[in-house]
Amino acid sequence: MDPLPLHSYDIIEELEQIEEDVMMMFLMLFCFEEYERLYLLKTPCRNSKMSGHAYVMELMNANPTRCYDMFRMKPDVFITFSNTLIDKCGLKHSRYLSAYEQVAIFLHIIAHGIMSRVAAEKFQHSGETISKVFHRVLKAICKLGVEIIAPPNFDEVPPEILHNPKYYPFFKDCIGAIDGTHIEACIPIPQQIPYRGKKVEPTQNVIAACSFDLCFTFVMCGWEGTTNDSRIFFECITNPENKFPMPVGDKYYLVDSGFTNMPGFLAPIRGERYHLNDWRNSERFTILSNMLPYSMETQKYIPIACCTVHNFIRKHSKKDKYFDNYANEDMIVEDSEFDIGASSQNPIDINISRAHLHQMGRVRDVAYDIEDIIDEFMLHLHYTNGGCSAFLRKLIFSLRNLKNGLNLFLPLLEKIRDVKWVTIPDAAIICLKKLKRAFHSAKKFLKVCHAGSKLYL
Repeated sequence: MDPLPLHSYDIIEELEQIEEDVMMMFLMLFCFEEYERLYLLKTPCRNSKMSGHAYVMELMNANPTRCYDMFRMKPDVFITFSNTLIDKCGLKHSRYLSAYEQVAIFLHIIAHGIMSRVAAEKFQHSGETISKVFHRVLKAICKLGVEIIAPPNFDEVPPEILHNPKYYPFFKDCIGAIDGTHIEACIPIPQQIPYRGKKVEPTQNVIAACSFDLCFTFVMCGWEGTTNDSRIFFECITNPENKFPMPVGDKYYLVDSGFTNMPGFLAPIRGERYHLNDWRNSERFTILSNMLPYSMETQKYIPIACCTVHNFIRKHSKKDKYFDNYANEDMIVEDSEFDIGASSQNPIDINISRAHLHQMGRVRDVAYDIEDIIDEFMLHLHYTNGGCSAFLRKLIFSLRNLKNGLNLFLPLLEKIRDVKWVTIPDAAIICLKKLKRAFHSAKKFLKVCHAGSKLYL
């Protein structure tokens, strides 16, 4: 076959060049069309007639139940909370979002555990805007938490103890309770091993202290789910940077059975069942049991923000459904999947002398002994007739209300001794002797018991 003329190769190259130019032209036209569709003639996405601001204003002026269901607080509390963040925590209005709408977005997310795209549709903003608002409000609320998550006055007996004969005076020196809980964490699969503790799903371990008015007084977050509760507790009370409100004098916290029973921290007897449940407060904040895929740095601040909102509602809302439900001692709550009253982890050793360990042990034993003795005493009084009942009933009343009980105890015994016609049942004598031994186990009652033994026993 004869080779092509030289000019034929030039024609082929020219045709190939034309083909490339045509393809490039079509590609440029396609790019121009896409640019026009996306940026010049794009279809509006968040263009509902009900804007986010209008939605918030509607809830503020509608039935208070709607605001409570969406934001977990009543309209007046919502306004007060938003104004507090504006005045004290630097939360500011932006060009397109008021501070009130920003707070509403944050509260709606933590209350219902919804993704940013769902909140974006609800409040008619982009997902990027929702994310920025969430972190901005989270920072402001945590700043408020430094002020609002604080211990009460240790010099005053909590009214919940003072006015309840079931607890006073046995727990008059108690200033609160400490326990740990696991809050679900959203962690990438390669990083989940340190966060998989006693639960199947990854969690962060949180230690919190609360007072008897149902307010948090200390919160420490961010520990991996596999971390021992006692390890976190020891870090809380020994590291000054944590600013843990340590008890002073005879004051003490009630702690979980997995912690060491030592001065300032009273643990129950191992095996004793008591009603503590994980996720109790997640009924108000669903995000605690359904964590969203934020960074771990953000996730560790979310429980602090929830505790801050919790405390604010407690201090500013006279009537709240969740507080009313859980303040009821007779409320029945389901046991968690783990044994209640037993720790799944072994406590770490803390360098405490044996004498100091026995000190809180005696306080704990008194609470158990006195309760049993009073119940037994009341049973005997039910079957006792005559003048003895009047004296013994006065004695029981004084023991149940020990504010002035110890001052009444000795005069009553003197009166019983002086009345020669009174016959004390043998069962009552046995109960009195048990009562003496119970008081004797507590150092603070030793002097009174010794004087009482001289008078009668």
